[in-house]
Amino acid sequence: MNYYKKNHLPENLSSLNDIKKVNDKTINELIIYLIKSNKINQKRIEHLFLKYFDQKINNKIRKNYTLLISQFLNQLLPILLNQNHPKQATFQLLRFLDQISPNFEYLEKLLKKQFIYTNLSEILSFSGHITNLLSKDEKLLEVLDPYYSFRLNGNITIYKNNFEKIQYSLDTEEIILNKLRKIHRSLKFQIITSVITSALKIENASYELSLLARATLEKTIEIAYYLINKKMKFKENFLDQIGLLAYGRLANNTLTANSDLDLVFIYPNQNSNFSNPQEYTKFYKDFSKKIINMLSAKTSEGILYEVDTKLNPSFNKDDLCCKMSDFLNFHEKHSHAWEKIALKKSDVVFKNSKFQTSLDHLVKKIKLKKINIHALLSEIKSMRGIKSNNEKNNFLKTKEKKTKLINWYETKYSLGGQRDIEFLEYLYTSKQVNGKIDNLNEKILFVKTSKQFYYIIDQFINVTFSSEKPERLPNKVIKYLTQYLNVKDLGNLQKKIRSKKNEINKYLNEIFKNTVHK
Repeated sequence: MNYYKKNHLPENLSSLNDIKKVNDKTINELIIYLIKSNKINQKRIEHLFLKYFDQKINNKIRKNYTLLISQFLNQLLPILLNQNHPKQATFQLLRFLDQISPNFEYLEKLLKKQFIYTNLSEILSFSGHITNLLSKDEKLLEVLDPYYSFRLNGNITIYKNNFEKIQYSLDTEEIILNKLRKIHRSLKFQIITSVITSALKIENASYELSLLARATLEKTIEIAYYLINKKMKFKENFLDQIGLLAYGRLANNTLTANSDLDLVFIYPNQNSNFSNPQEYTKFYKDFSKKIINMLSAKTSEGILYEVDTKLNPSFNKDDLCCKMSDFLNFHEKHSHAWEKIALKKSDVVFKNSKFQTSLDHLVKKIKLKKINIHALLSEIKSMRGIKSNNEKNNFLKTKEKKTKLINWYETKYSLGGQRDIEFLEYLYTSKQVNGKIDNLNEKILFVKTSKQFYYIIDQFINVTFSSEKPERLPNKVIKYLTQYLNVKDLGNLQKKIRSKKNEINKYLNEIFKNTVHK
């Protein structure tokens, strides 16, 4: 049965401002009660929950369904309210019940699985993201079983074996894709749950998520080939003629729970299956589009991954792939300096064929080419909103263009954040730059430790939320972060983030100031 339903409640109980996102008076009453109360009363919570569902459930089933909810609350709430951070968990519980309702079967199964309530309370107090996943599939309750035997050990075979269970020879495309999404969701749920219950370190989780993505890509391409091969038969193994270049986190095996996939599809200059070059090009474009749609289409079973193709070397935004020769030509003659840096951190996902191996060799060869430092600095300044003039620029007072406000814990695109660290890592390897930098080794070490610091924050945040990112984090997440990063409290964590951003920003400004533009 399908439990998916569009979520209309904010993913986190953050502040009284959250009630502006919902129109239901009972939900607003609950949020205000949770925020303002020093101690939560179980009877009061039960009353507000039942009041909400009494208004929501159809008359014909209301009495029986609210009775089930009442029985479930009587069993779970004593455990949930007895933990250290019950407010966020109580709110997530409402979201969870709201998303699965009205579903008698799911509630009845929950009542029979009281031995999982401790783990259930843990994830409700931690993650709106995992609450969303759990609401879509009752089979995920098995993962919360303390005796659930599923050990994650950095082996991609675990994920491949699970996907191999998919049988699709007699199924429609929609059924096949839903099977794929269900298995992916279960595996992702297992990884995140392992982090929350401390069975898996956050650093190891990113590697597991990356292995899951690679296995998912392999199965998705296999299915896409099966679907398209039903209509036209190929002379040779067509999958050997597909090259997939990953950028960013997937390339470096550092995916988070909500990372998108930066991909470029590359195909050979010739293929014996086609005699007409135009037909050949159109086919590969359509095939690439098919794979991307399979990955990113939103169905009742959710989504696999958002796919970003902005790094595709084409002047036409509609092109999702390119020939190998066009890829080489673009990076030799047309690519920006920042695109060259992005390429240095790319990886050919599959190296199982002669073509894929030759593509890997080509990419490695291009990576060795030097980048014009002055062009790179000019592009960085443009990204940061710096405009050149005849007067001496005061770089230390430079401010980022205010496209939107970001939360204190977000570090990807803010000044002194992850993007600036990527630039510094390359700039510090350049003789045009590093010879003019005082205390270079100390700064390189600072950049390295800051990168790891940001990485840990990013991982925890993306385990916690799937889309909405509130100003305040759940208390349990803050506790995990402060312990993991060895800081005293939230105030000191925020202070440390600001300090690192300011220092990284200063290092870049130092390079701007000392490197004369030719």
